Amino acid sequence: MAQSGPQLVADRYSYLLCLGWVLLVGAGVITFWRAWVDRRLKRLSFFVIAGVTGMILVGLWGLTWKQVQVWHNTGSLFRHVVSVTPESRTAHYNLGILLEREGRLDEAVRHYREVVRIDPDDVEGRINLVMC
Repeated sequence: MAQSGPQLVADRYSYLLCLGWVLLVGAGVITFWRAWVDRRLKRLSFFVIAGVTGMILVGLWGLTWKQVQVWHNTGSLFRHVVSVTPESRTAHYNLGILLEREGRLDEAVRHYREVVRIDPDDVEGRINLVMC
């Protein structure tokens, strides 16, 4: 895995790691289907497996929906990051930029001050704090 930018972990890096799980699920579906077609699988077993699979998919759908709310837009993303990791200099800085662009200068200044508090040597945070 190669890091791109200041983040150590990002959702986009997980896709390749999920490949093994996708292959495993695909093999399971093929095995399940062949057993059903060859009549090696009883009707009750078929419905139990299909029901459990359905519940898993509904659970994954719910988790996906929850994550989409976080990634809905830039503001919701950085607000979430600040709420989860309040010591994130990058999240405060980017949220400050967003708020400044929206004309919400008081809120932007508050986040720029957090940037400078977290990293007193941060030049960009200091410049934006003075310019705002």
